[in-house]
Amino acid sequence: MSNRKLQKIYIILFKFVFDLKSCEVLVMISNKSPFENRIIKKYIFGDYIIKLEQISNVDELVDEISDDEFNFDERLPYWAEVWPSAQALTGFVLKNKNLFNNKNVLELGCGIGLVGIAATLAGANVLFSDYEKEALEFTKRNYFLNFKKHANTELLDWRKPNLNKSFEIILAADILYEKRFLNPVYKTIQRLNSANGEAYIAEPDRTIAKPFFEMMKNGFELKDKKTINIKLEKDKPVTLYIFGKC
Repeated sequence: MSNRKLQKIYIILFKFVFDLKSCEVLVMISNKSPFENRIIKKYIFGDYIIKLEQISNVDELVDEISDDEFNFDERLPYWAEVWPSAQALTGFVLKNKNLFNNKNVLELGCGIGLVGIAATLAGANVLFSDYEKEALEFTKRNYFLNFKKHANTELLDWRKPNLNKSFEIILAADILYEKRFLNPVYKTIQRLNSANGEAYIAEPDRTIAKPFFEMMKNGFELKDKKTINIKLEKDKPVTLYIFGKC
């Protein structure tokens, strides 16, 4: 079986097991293209409500990817889902707004924008970044949906980050899912995190991610490590790592 078919099956199974229960569908928008078949969901985190426009059927979006597109860089639309790690990091940010207020924040692999929107609600100045143009388009829509303002976004490849500025805080949720990305993510954080800055990384305890945390011992101090349970079909533990740059 090809890598592409295995990854498609992974997405479908992961969606089935972790179907989100903490949201409410507000609007459905239908058309022929998977990109135009959209829903708007309301996510609730305590007193905060975040609205997100999402693709209604990610399986259809996966089917739209040609073999040539996949073989070029094994690209699949992971960005189109709201994963448990993003929910966990969002909840933490909104419960600890004082840590993010008036901070310059970079979100890596922002997907459709949930975590960065939470950081904005906490008073941060956020730059949303992702490798996929479509992800940034949805982030822009969702930022405007919640704030009636335009988001700051950046198309960013971790293997050759093109940013020439540093950030006091870097946020990342569930981006350590492929071995080939671990070193580029580490180097990107090392380069873009300002002196004495912090990195908040939410990760669902994948075995493949362990070498990354060994890398982070070089130049970073693990300040805290928290387990956050996300209420889905059953509790899904996510680990939040809080690093300080040395």
